[in-house]
Amino acid sequence: MKEGGEKYRYLKTDKKCQNFIIDYSLETNRSKKRVINETSAIASIMTSLKNELIGTWKLLSYIEVPLDGDDSLFPMGQNPYGILMYSPEGYMAVQISKEERMLYKSNDKMMATQEEMVSSLQGYIAFCGKYQIDNNRAVVSYSVQSSLFPNWKDQLQHRKIDFDGDVLYLKSTEPILSNGVYVNSYMTWRRIDRSVDDFVDESILREYSFNN
Repeated sequence: MKEGGEKYRYLKTDKKCQNFIIDYSLETNRSKKRVINETSAIASIMTSLKNELIGTWKLLSYIEVPLDGDDSLFPMGQNPYGILMYSPEGYMAVQISKEERMLYKSNDKMMATQEEMVSSLQGYIAFCGKYQIDNNRAVVSYSVQSSLFPNWKDQLQHRKIDFDGDVLYLKSTEPILSNGVYVNSYMTWRRIDRSVDDFVDESILREYSFNN
């Protein structure tokens, strides 16, 4: 082969190689963009779901449904009171009380009778800790760090999340043992959006009623 032909063959090969490199670079950039877009989309979903959850919620209802098909139960009564809070930093706290609990005869919280203690403990749910969201399953998980029921400490609890406007629905993802029966729990919460003035006005009215 002539020298010119040999040179042309190498130039042609180099051109193909350059085109391959260019095509590969373009495809790599497109792949990177796809990864970035997918990551951004996932982050957006995570952020939006967490943003929906962050805040303070007031309990509307708490129902337990036995796995054996028996009638629904109301472990905290028909009108329980409860507050649930999620912080932007990933911490949560919940407290739920029965509508009526026995008052202590003594004003000393450490001096309760057996009957008063049973009423107090069985009529109250309280725990706090860290929370994490599984966006694919729409599940919030609690890493319990402190609990009125000591067996929940250092345990994980999971709740299925659903929203309807300012209403939050939480359902247990696994059966819970309650009063000797395995149940699924269903809680309905409404977002609280109150000003400081509302709190002050209510506190003043409550204090006024106590003093009169």
